[in-house]
Amino acid sequence: MSKKLIKGVVKLGKIGAAVFLCVTGLEMIREC
Repeated sequence: MSKKLIKGVVKLGKIGAAVFLCVTGLEMIREC
């Protein structure tokens, strides 16, 4: 795999993790 591709995957992974954390955080707030 090229370095550019790895960087792109890492970037997408970070964005996905941020969105996932935001969504789970909102779900937890709603339950409270």
